[in-house]
Amino acid sequence: MQTHSRGTQRWLLLPLVVLALTACTTQRMPLAALSDRSAPWNDTDARVTAEAMIKDALARPWAQRFTRVMGRTPVVSVGTVENRTHEPLHTQTFVKDLERALAHAGQVQLVTNAGPHQENKAQADTRKPAGQARGADFMLQGVITTPVDARDSTQAAFYQVELELVDLASSVQVWMGQRKIKR
Repeated sequence: MQTHSRGTQRWLLLPLVVLALTACTTQRMPLAALSDRSAPWNDTDARVTAEAMIKDALARPWAQRFTRVMGRTPVVSVGTVENRTHEPLHTQTFVKDLERALAHAGQVQLVTNAGPHQENKAQADTRKPAGQARGADFMLQGVITTPVDARDSTQAAFYQVELELVDLASSVQVWMGQRKIKR
């Protein structure tokens, strides 16, 4: 005795065919979403982290408060981001990504943190006289570390980026941010 008719068998087969066809389709991802999480810190990590952290920093009230009190846009300089990981990271690339994100946001003025090697390269006739260069009101600085997260005999390393924005006149931290990238 047959319990299913041919029509019922076809209806039962249809969901399996649809499932098989959808499993074979490819899906394109935006370039920004692509990142090899098994590899070390890379340029995508640096750019995405910088953009997210600057967005968070500028969403806080410190810049509006400064503008209200001082009557002008705050001036920010990006200082050192220390590499305290076990691998050689080019933190200067990350610093440039931070500067780019700040400049593109248009909410602050950005000044470069000219080190001694840059000052020595400048020719005397192109330098501004002392006191005419605009100084920073705030300094953005931070550290990249790789703490290890051990659970159930498995070990996962991650990069932890911690940045702070300091009011240079008062040494008050006006913003602190943290972002973790798990490996």
